[in-house]
Amino acid sequence: MPHRNPNPAPYQPTHNEPPRLVVITNLRAITPSSDRVILTEKFVDGMSQYASHWNGPIRVIAQPSRSTDSNLDHIEYPLSSLPFEFRCFNFTNDALKPALQDAAIVLAGFDHDKTLLAPLCKQLNVPLIYITEYSTRTQLQIIAAGNAPFLKKLRASLWVKQQRKPKNRALSQATALQCNGTPTYNEYTSINPNRLLYFDTRVTANLLATHQQIDNRRDDHSPIRLLFSGRLIPMKGASHLPHIAHYLLENRTPFQLKIAGDGESLLEIKNLIKTYNLQDHVQTLGNLDFKSQLLPLAKSWADLFVCPHRQGDPACTYLETYSCGIPIVGYDNEALTGLVSLTNIGSTVPLNNTKQLADRITAFAHKRDKLYRHAHRALDFASENTFELTFKKRIEHLKYYLNPPPA
Repeated sequence: MPHRNPNPAPYQPTHNEPPRLVVITNLRAITPSSDRVILTEKFVDGMSQYASHWNGPIRVIAQPSRSTDSNLDHIEYPLSSLPFEFRCFNFTNDALKPALQDAAIVLAGFDHDKTLLAPLCKQLNVPLIYITEYSTRTQLQIIAAGNAPFLKKLRASLWVKQQRKPKNRALSQATALQCNGTPTYNEYTSINPNRLLYFDTRVTANLLATHQQIDNRRDDHSPIRLLFSGRLIPMKGASHLPHIAHYLLENRTPFQLKIAGDGESLLEIKNLIKTYNLQDHVQTLGNLDFKSQLLPLAKSWADLFVCPHRQGDPACTYLETYSCGIPIVGYDNEALTGLVSLTNIGSTVPLNNTKQLADRITAFAHKRDKLYRHAHRALDFASENTFELTFKKRIEHLKYYLNPPPA
């Protein structure tokens, strides 16, 4: 009977075989035809960065979908234009195994349907790096923030808790983790010691604000200028913004608030603006192009970013806001609390407390010197965590585990 080597040697590409990186994404893809695919611009930009710095072929694997999700940047691409090989199929052991057999390393978004990768990669002797984003607490908060009936929320919450054990088993079996934000980095401390902390962003070095731009904003002693951008959906707390604005009026705090984005909460926001008679103070801008519209507006206009996110999704909003030299005041979800604790920039209040959030904004409005000290620190932190530097760090992390030192 043949025996398996209990400690097989790491994958070693031959001289003529550069290492193949296989990326398994949580993003679902739509394939309108055999030679075209709909993906998000953010995902393709990220994969282009991998293609620029990885010294071998890249294969991306996604599961199929019939419709787009709530992301705002879906684009249809010819497969021939992508800097990677693309495959799309439902994930099963039998389907995944042939797609991973020639991999030097696998980088996979982590979710319940990716737990099968850990034993499969061990069987194939391929290093597996999971990308983690949503802590258990955040998953439960996302469910609570939604509009589903109570019993459906209850079932979903129970399911999340039941998945914890198999998820932890898979995480412990993985070679290493790349943790987007502090929530999962902290939660998985005892589960897998090989963790890399990074912060998601789309801002490249050439798109950063300058300290002079921050000083120019500071010299304008107008009402405090507030910005929110992103998906206008319940988990982002977008419908709380008019309530916060209403309390600012009650505080007699001069302000202007611009809301950039689109989503299911937009109609509610517009109705609340009318109800509270906020038309002279709050403006909805619609969905702005990130590079040509949103970033220029943020860098030249905003003093403070209002972030009523009701859960700890480690959104790219945080670092991208810092990149514009703008501090954040928001709810104490895990992602923002972790970032504020790490950087001492901005401030948090208890979840869903619109009055306290308005009061905190009022405090910053009365202490502009403090606000702009935070603004300069935000830009400094973002300068150390640009899109390029973040991907360089993540790619070096992958390369380390191609041929890790012996334990």
